[in-house]
Amino acid sequence: MQEGVPDHHLRLGIPPGGPPLGQTFRKPQRRMPVVPDASFLADNQIHMVTSGPYQDQRPRWSSHDPAAIHFVSDRSGTPNIWRLTLPSDTLVNTPPLTLSPFTNLHTGAVDVLPLTGDSLIITIFQEYSFQLHITPANTDHSRYQNGVTSPAAAAKSWPLPRYKGKTAVESRPYRLKYSLDFAQTAVAQDPIFGWLGGAQLGVSDMLGDRYYHFLLANTAQTSGEFLSYFNFAITAANLTRRVNHAWGIFRFANDYYYDPYQGVYFEKSLGIRAAMNYPLNVFRRVELSGSLWQSRKSFYGIKEEKALLLSNYLSFVHDNSLWQPTGPVDGWRLRITGGLTFDFARSQIHNYSALFDNRVYLRLTRSLTFAQRTMLWYNTGTDIRRFYIGGSWGLRGYRITEVFGRKYIMLNQELRFP
Repeated sequence: MQEGVPDHHLRLGIPPGGPPLGQTFRKPQRRMPVVPDASFLADNQIHMVTSGPYQDQRPRWSSHDPAAIHFVSDRSGTPNIWRLTLPSDTLVNTPPLTLSPFTNLHTGAVDVLPLTGDSLIITIFQEYSFQLHITPANTDHSRYQNGVTSPAAAAKSWPLPRYKGKTAVESRPYRLKYSLDFAQTAVAQDPIFGWLGGAQLGVSDMLGDRYYHFLLANTAQTSGEFLSYFNFAITAANLTRRVNHAWGIFRFANDYYYDPYQGVYFEKSLGIRAAMNYPLNVFRRVELSGSLWQSRKSFYGIKEEKALLLSNYLSFVHDNSLWQPTGPVDGWRLRITGGLTFDFARSQIHNYSALFDNRVYLRLTRSLTFAQRTMLWYNTGTDIRRFYIGGSWGLRGYRITEVFGRKYIMLNQELRFP
């Protein structure tokens, strides 16, 4: 074989009473060779029968016609089933080979399996599903010579080298190699708030054990407010051990116009955050999170509030739901969360919250699922947080900001289908 050019051997087929057939490809061209008989195999001789910049794979011998090979090829632009006819003395006298397309499907073919009779089973993808079809293995197809190895090339073989194996034990340290997972930016212009903009990106290592998330945003209405309204958040997660942990630092500064409990105010917060979770088993885990930040609120000349806050939350999570592209279809999910926020400046509890969220999915048929959700949220204290239950993720038929409150219970039953 050509030195310095990698060869890849993927599959070996044994025809009924005939020579073994292997699949290989060599950059920059992909080829499918055939090993004609035991004597050639013993002499390490390999002869190719197709060539060109195509991907020829999954060769299958036909039991009713040992001289026919069916395989999957993308030489027509889409992977389809092709038929290659090999006369019995193919690699001895090198007669012309016959190559013809067997299928011409827009969505392509995945695999082919000749049956004992004059028929084939082919795997195709149509109507968003993989399907098995049986078809007669007739040979009345248009013939194409493009992609068939010339007689001279078929007669020429290259030796299969034998290497003496060496056993060695070597340990190399894992070196972190990071790559960009996603990047997102947004710029908007509002007639009231003016220009708004932000960006976020995620970076992780090759194994996904370490992840970093960066967020930048600004909501200033004038150039003089640029630094005052500068927002950023940096989060790092470490998933190398059973106990996963994360930490972060953040600064947020924004105007809040629609708080029904505190009115209109400007808040600036700067703090740190840490979190960890411990998996009890495959489906259950315990989560613990905490945040420490300084908050400054300005009610536009009415009053000023400063606080040093510490929040701690403990959660139990169960999730054995089975998902499809349209969403969960079976299993159940549960989250129970409780926590409080303490104000060091006033030496008192700032607020406390509790959450119960249970979701059950019953698959009635292949495409019909019954979903039931029970959700309870309770929040009280000095700085009350409002919670929204409208929108497509909560109470259907209401806008996301139309239904809100500090205490609510929601029961939801749905029949879901694609």
